[in-house]
Amino acid sequence: MGAKGHEDSGQHGDGPAKAERKLSKKKYEKELARLQVELVKLQEWIRFKGLRFAILIEGRDAAGKGA
Repeated sequence: MGAKGHEDSGQHGDGPAKAERKLSKKKYEKELARLQVELVKLQEWIRFKGLRFAILIEGRDAAGKGA
């Protein structure tokens, strides 16, 4: 549930058009690389602190299905 007591649909009142916009392949790959760097930073911080951490990643739509 979101902070305001309802499920966060990712739209925030802007309607579905903004949430469904597709990135160009170049922008997608750039953002993916940036997020991967952030994930590695998080992993190193957790390792440095000696913590344990679990990440649950949920797929959306047909992500990861098929060939």
